[in-house]
Amino acid sequence: MAKREKLWKKAQESPQNLTFDQFETLLRQTGWTFSFLGYLTPVKKLLY
Repeated sequence: MAKREKLWKKAQESPQNLTFDQFETLLRQTGWTFSFLGYLTPVKKLLY
């Protein structure tokens, strides 16, 4: 099982045990990012 899958499993089974860094990693993996103001916003991927 890959590291990413282990983290997702941990989040599903016991979300209260996630660190903030782990939570942020999960959000970033699904396209969320922190803005300069500290808010979470979805990132739109541009195709060129």
